[in-house]
Amino acid sequence: MKITSLLLLCIITASCYHKSELKYENGRVVEKQYFPDTRQLVTGTGFSSKGSVIITTHQIGEDEKYMVIFQCDHGVVFSINRSDIYGSLEKGDRVQIEYFEMLNGDNEVKDLDFVNATKL
Repeated sequence: MKITSLLLLCIITASCYHKSELKYENGRVVEKQYFPDTRQLVTGTGFSSKGSVIITTHQIGEDEKYMVIFQCDHGVVFSINRSDIYGSLEKGDRVQIEYFEMLNGDNEVKDLDFVNATKL
């Protein structure tokens, strides 16, 4: 049983990525956008197929977002949703971006994992 579980874990994680060493890239903040919390609890009423009254509640809307949009000096544009970064940077700021490359088993870059952005 342990071998089967280990084999299954290996198959599942084979598609996972591993991180490169910490990398740095210069760029700038091209935009900042704040979206307030719009979550609401709403109640609905209806009837079942047997004629009973049904009362339901649903959560609608989204959590607040602190979007910061960066452009790296080599042209890549990406955004993050972090209030600490939003509060420490302004539109137009030059920044040093810290990130990891997410590599597959063949060491091909498949994604980037943002760590931080520091004002230059």
